[in-house]
Amino acid sequence: MMMIDYLKKMNGLTNSLATTGAPILDDDLITSTIAGLDMEYMSITTSLLRDENLKWTDVFESLFSYEDRMSQIQSL
Repeated sequence: MMMIDYLKKMNGLTNSLATTGAPILDDDLITSTIAGLDMEYMSITTSLLRDENLKWTDVFESLFSYEDRMSQIQSL
């Protein structure tokens, strides 16, 4: 699954839970999203988790950019 699809799926699940009256905090969304990643994302997740004020938008942008950079490197 492409990262953008995975991130949209996680965001969609969070929105669905919120509409049922069970909102998910950013911290929980971030933890669940990172826990679902393959080992190939270990370096970026380690870097992300160092930030104590991490927001969902930061994770979304960082993971999407990381996958894009990795794709560019692999195509060389």
